[in-house]
Amino acid sequence: MEGLLNIGKISGTHHLKGEMKASSILNNLEILIGKKLILDNGKGIKKLVTVEKVSRMNTKKITLQVEEIKNKTDALSYIGCDIFVRREYIDDLESDEYFLADVKGMTVITIEGETLGKVDDIMSTAAHDIYIVNVDKGEIMIPDVKEFIKKVDLDSRIMTVKLIEGMRI
Repeated sequence: MEGLLNIGKISGTHHLKGEMKASSILNNLEILIGKKLILDNGKGIKKLVTVEKVSRMNTKKITLQVEEIKNKTDALSYIGCDIFVRREYIDDLESDEYFLADVKGMTVITIEGETLGKVDDIMSTAAHDIYIVNVDKGEIMIPDVKEFIKKVDLDSRIMTVKLIEGMRI
């Protein structure tokens, strides 16, 4: 969906009035209040909703109340839906920050200039994200830490990395 950013996923319900629990990549949740979101189950069902209330449960979980969902039964049908927002709503990035959605498909090269492949998937762990790069003989998993990720150029869509022994297959 062009111009949209996946900011999270509905993981459950919260209370009886249709509030939902979700994962979220956003720091500044208040920017969502009054904004339109798209809930998408990935199987052709999409729902346009308006955010009434949003609050943080912990560093990665939020609760979300929308005008269009008023009870727990209705909220249950949106568990597993991805949450999309218009990219221009999001303005809380620092100059050296980027969204994970911007990294997918990015070309990965080593600091020596060798092209490895493209970021095919991103695995989230408790400590940090791991970029999965498909190469001819399998995949390389690169932790998103400064030791390995040397530069992310959003304009040229190139990520420069430093590999250590054992990272290659």
